Amino acid sequence: MAALTQGENVSASRARVRQFITPLAAAGVEVKEYVPCVESYRTPPRFLQGLGAWTLAKLAARLPGALATWRAEVAWIQRGLVPGRNGLEGFLKSPRILDVDD
Repeated sequence: MAALTQGENVSASRARVRQFITPLAAAGVEVKEYVPCVESYRTPPRFLQGLGAWTLAKLAARLPGALATWRAEVAWIQRGLVPGRNGLEGFLKSPRILDVDD
């Protein structure tokens, strides 16, 4: 299973994905987490504010995980890949598990 999380320091990634990796492994389910190098909710540097370059950087940071879904049996997506944008979700391999909180 390829788990695409929001970022290394995002609490939702710890609470909604990482805490389940060890129990799933004990049950025989291998989970590989793909953390983007640009966290999903990080604000852009001042010089990039208002530019589409920041959105492109976030999409590019998601490419390794998106490609990895094609080597996995299941794609586990924590929220949308790039908040406020429909981007790579349609290109991920099915089946997909979308994990969102309320």
